Amino acid sequence: MPRFCLRLLPQIFSCAIALCACGGESGPVPGGPHAQPPIATPGRAGPLAESDIALYLQVMREAAQRVQHPTAAEKQMLARADAVTAAANRGEVSLAPADNQALQDALAFHMQMDLQVAKARSLDVLHYQALSERIEEEAGELYCRPSAAVPDTTLKPRVAEIEHLVGIVRNPGPTGSAPVPPVCADGDAGAQY
Repeated sequence: MPRFCLRLLPQIFSCAIALCACGGESGPVPGGPHAQPPIATPGRAGPLAESDIALYLQVMREAAQRVQHPTAAEKQMLARADAVTAAANRGEVSLAPADNQALQDALAFHMQMDLQVAKARSLDVLHYQALSERIEEEAGELYCRPSAAVPDTTLKPRVAEIEHLVGIVRNPGPTGSAPVPPVCADGDAGAQY
């Protein structure tokens, strides 16, 4: 399991319970058919291209800006999701389909803004998602163990920025809350870059 999922597991579990209680339905994965072959992560076929890392950083920087500075419509959607959550916490569980959508949109806003940015840029979202998972996993390994045997040595000087961006974009907390600090599987904070 990727390291960033480990540190977010309690929040993801809470959100999943809320969506299940609300009768949320899963929708199709954003994107469409593969325009490019997916990146194979299990065997790590070889080092990432510099252009892949640059693309990932561009998307994540834009996603972080959007999360930190939501539009008026996004603020309204987040406020609706907060109201739905508060009502559910009070035991009011009869929700309209629009309420379920507000919860799903808020979860995507807080944890997958990069996928929205990739889609807006007309990128192959599935390809980008595979790329981001690989980069975040390898950067996490390097963050937790700087001597990790990761083939992408070009990531090493970017680990601190990647971890910072992941903390902002994958933050399930309220808008404006501090980024989720990186945590390694053993509970250590990792190396300081």
